[in-house]
Amino acid sequence: MIKRLPRIVAGCAVLVSLGALFASCAGPLPPRVPLSAQAKSSIRSVSIKNVVAMPTDSRAWGPSALREVTSDFGEIVRADFEDQLKKASIFPSVVTEGADAEFTLAIGNMSLQMATGPCGGLFTHCYTPVMIVFGVLRGRDGAVLWRKMEQVTILERKVPKRALSEYEDQRDLIRQDLATATQIAVGGLVKDLGEQHP
Repeated sequence: MIKRLPRIVAGCAVLVSLGALFASCAGPLPPRVPLSAQAKSSIRSVSIKNVVAMPTDSRAWGPSALREVTSDFGEIVRADFEDQLKKASIFPSVVTEGADAEFTLAIGNMSLQMATGPCGGLFTHCYTPVMIVFGVLRGRDGAVLWRKMEQVTILERKVPKRALSEYEDQRDLIRQDLATATQIAVGGLVKDLGEQHP
């Protein structure tokens, strides 16, 4: 049972496994790189790295119970990204290997935060999942063709806000609501890829 869920400040985590791909909260994040029309037209196939980096900073997770029920969310983020990418038909094909360019995904933050307003009672606070997902597309030569961070905050209306007791009594609700946040974050990345840029 989750004893207590403190208010957690959203932020980015140090993603050691990706080296200098992403920065920590102590320094500035790498700037967004839109996918240019020229780069997009040269790509016939893309692939997605199997491993999605998870937060390495425990403060980005919150309570240990959250970590326990979300240990496989890297796989969920990757599967959702692949599914939405294929449906969007941005690139001619999505393959497992030998692609012209490869996506790297990472979860920078995944936690429960106290939301604004009462939740079922004047003194009952609501909690809601928040998430940060990073995406990078690199060509065969290692050049960054696209880079974007997508964040789901407490202001996102499509993600449920629940009393703490609901998450305590039904831990599956954490997974369910984080899955909703994942779809929104991944959808933002895919939408950006599909936009027209010079």
